[in-house]
Amino acid sequence: MFFNELINHLKEGDSELIEYNVSQNPEIKGCASIDLAQNSQITFLDNKSYLINELKDSNASAILIPNEDDLKNIVIEKKIAWALFKYPKVAFAETLEILHPKYKQPEGIHPTAVIEKNVILGEDVKIGAHVYIGNDCQIGDKSNIHAGVIIYQNVSIGSNTELQSNCVIHQNTVIGNGCVIKSNAVIGSEGFGYISTKKGWKRMPQTGKVILENFVDIGC
Repeated sequence: MFFNELINHLKEGDSELIEYNVSQNPEIKGCASIDLAQNSQITFLDNKSYLINELKDSNASAILIPNEDDLKNIVIEKKIAWALFKYPKVAFAETLEILHPKYKQPEGIHPTAVIEKNVILGEDVKIGAHVYIGNDCQIGDKSNIHAGVIIYQNVSIGSNTELQSNCVIHQNTVIGNGCVIKSNAVIGSEGFGYISTKKGWKRMPQTGKVILENFVDIGC
């Protein structure tokens, strides 16, 4: 992607573009930190107080910077492509999303998925290969269930939520809208509690449940 194309995308984002100069309009093939960026890579500067020397020495082909006159003068002198933003770190995050798009789950329900009784699926739900969904579950509109996910019975999942591959959601769990559960995470599993009896150790029943509200991310 060439720098001018990237700028057109960033104009539509939340970083608040102020000014830019495409210079030689380099092709941007990747992103890196300001001290490691090389030719055909883009970088950003958010706090000039301790990285101004790195900016002067950077080998990046393009840079996203805050609206500071002294920084602008440096990048003009370097004769590289640059853009000024109110929120340059946001601009860099948006750039990463553009240059490194996320895996796109295929539409529909994979034929190897197992869906038990009384499961309610919203519109445009995507379900990958070898997914298991237990009885009495609900999954909201446009949610995305990747391959290998196991969802036990009586689980409620909101809209626009993503469950990445091989995560396990135990019974009675409630997950809200816009959540992301990363690969191999386990939500709502039984606690590790025991009591001593005359006959030996007895498992203490774990009868609670996990509730994740809207826009929660859970790591791996």
